Amino acid sequence: MALPQTSDQWPQGIPNGETAWLNIGSVSIYRFKLDLNAEDQGRALALLSEEEKARAARFVREYHAARFAAGRAALRTILGSWMQAAPAGIRFEYGEKGKPVVARGPEFNLSHSHNIALLAVTTQGSVGIDIEEVDPRTEIAGIARSFFTAAETEELLALKTHEEQVERFYRLWTCKEAYLKARGTGISAGLNKCELSFDNDNARIVVPAEPAETKRWQIRMLAAPVGYIAAVCAETTALR
Repeated sequence: MALPQTSDQWPQGIPNGETAWLNIGSVSIYRFKLDLNAEDQGRALALLSEEEKARAARFVREYHAARFAAGRAALRTILGSWMQAAPAGIRFEYGEKGKPVVARGPEFNLSHSHNIALLAVTTQGSVGIDIEEVDPRTEIAGIARSFFTAAETEELLALKTHEEQVERFYRLWTCKEAYLKARGTGISAGLNKCELSFDNDNARIVVPAEPAETKRWQIRMLAAPVGYIAAVCAETTALR
């Protein structure tokens, strides 16, 4: 099963928030790059709160700080468009596991890998999104045995070629992370607490300890640049 890919140019600069790259049901997905020119970087910093500026200053590497600022500026701009509010005036609150939320605003989730980012926004329940760079050097077997279910690991390692195993590994990881981000728990909740099966670009999730979760969530694979894989998870009512 080939990874869905897109070769078209990802937008550079702070997105205006008016037009989503992709709409799936009531979930809008935005894509953008995080490496900005000097002018846009200055605009991005101007949108950040004092707490965000302090957080950016704590990064050791300058480009990490710049990408954090760019991501937050894009998030503020897009949410401002949804809420008809000034981006700089948006106030974030944080859940127990650190997931940001906005009072009386839409649900959202941001993911990035290196220079590229994806943001999912919806008013219909929770949402999670993840994008990962595919590294063919990943030690698949050991990680799979530690983080995936026995059935997932067995099926993955039974694939004939290393390329097929790498593809399945990153499909599993990305979908599981998107699901756990939608729940607001992150991977600390356990990637092996849920089990996935794939049907083309859709993933079916089963949570043995919580049967209602199976019906609650849907996962879709997303087109990504060559060498990356991405997925979004939202409540079933949102992705219809």
